[in-house]
Amino acid sequence: SSSLEAFVTVAKKLPQEDVYDVVEGYIKISVECAEIFQLLSGEKRPDSEMLLIFQVFEAILLRTASDLSHFHVVGTNIVKKLMNNHMKLICESLYASGYRMARACLNLMAAMVTQGPEAARDVYSHFDLNKKTLYTLATKRDSKGVHDVRLAYIQFALSFLIASDDSTIAQVLELKEFIPCIFSSGIKEDRISTVNILLSTLKTKVCVFTQCSCHQKILLLLRAYEQNDLSLVNFRVFLWGPAAVEHHKTCRSLGKSLWQQPSVGDVLRLLDPDRMMKTILHFPQNRRLLPPEDAQELIFKDRRTVDLDGLYDPCFLLHLFSELTRPEFVVDCRKFLDSNSLGLTVTALSSYDPQMRAAAYYVLAAYYSQLEGARFREQSQLLYLLDVVRNGIRTQNMRLTFTLTLFIAKAALQILKPGTTACPLVGVNPEGVHDPPHV
Repeated sequence: SSSLEAFVTVAKKLPQEDVYDVVEGYIKISVECAEIFQLLSGEKRPDSEMLLIFQVFEAILLRTASDLSHFHVVGTNIVKKLMNNHMKLICESLYASGYRMARACLNLMAAMVTQGPEAARDVYSHFDLNKKTLYTLATKRDSKGVHDVRLAYIQFALSFLIASDDSTIAQVLELKEFIPCIFSSGIKEDRISTVNILLSTLKTKVCVFTQCSCHQKILLLLRAYEQNDLSLVNFRVFLWGPAAVEHHKTCRSLGKSLWQQPSVGDVLRLLDPDRMMKTILHFPQNRRLLPPEDAQELIFKDRRTVDLDGLYDPCFLLHLFSELTRPEFVVDCRKFLDSNSLGLTVTALSSYDPQMRAAAYYVLAAYYSQLEGARFREQSQLLYLLDVVRNGIRTQNMRLTFTLTLFIAKAALQILKPGTTACPLVGVNPEGVHDPPHV
């Protein structure tokens, strides 16, 4: 055990120029790592020795996944052997021992996942990620009250998002508690570095997906942070998909001093107008902006009309629009209309959820202020249409019928198509003075 302890101590300092690389040296003389695997065979060893064995494997795997990637096949073989022959032992150690062993097991499994998409799939399929006992580790403290086991759990969970392919990431995100349990408690004690890791990973990995359920989970996670008085100003999720990945790469390479936030137009161009129109036509009127406090199922599902994964989540978009229309931003008001963003916001006024309608009214008010200072050909016509809508609101947070909101959304879009027969009905006279619609 003394030799194992010495190995682990030196490995934690690597890579370092003036320190002999014990990991690379050992791999060169024992590609199969037979001596360490032999220690796992036979009768169960004391916890102190098992702890060191797990730490040795972790040290090797972390290096084969990074600067010793030319030995990647060694790391892959270690993962396969651990999965096929010793997974039961790892699970028993994870749940039956103290916080130090739990932390070591989680760190080892995270290192296994980092070997790449194939290893991540193997761990996902061999390890039960639905086990409730696993989720308790997200709040486990050591004897001094430090959340070191929680940090190991977070790193294990995020390793799937970082190292997996899209298929495995989607499966992990569909798990009901595996990642959300991180945000259910213990958030206030997290270090700022932990918050940075969590939100940066969500921003660059999870936002690639456009499924409605993924949008909802992102909102739930961010809401959990805000409820615990943590600022998310530096993690505004303005972009998603490949554009988010490219923006993140640019920010990392240029540094924060040269960080340029995307323009409102850049964000709106990411929206698919056809999918936006489909969301308008099949607007989920029973969708709540925020889940009720006593809700058992936080993810909204409604298969009565259309598959929700073919729609944008209006909660996601209304939050986005409320940010984009803030006074400090310059909104491309014409693009906001052309992308069907205005139409979706108007359609949200037909929601049965008062908070959803309130959010839509907030966005419309902010957009109207932006529109008053905008300069484009159809500006006066659009202002007139919004004036008509505003004058028709008789009570605070009034709900409009779906048919009416759909008509308004379509009428607004027709303003951009002067060749159609419907356009003159929402026109203005040549002097720009607002006239009532022709009959």
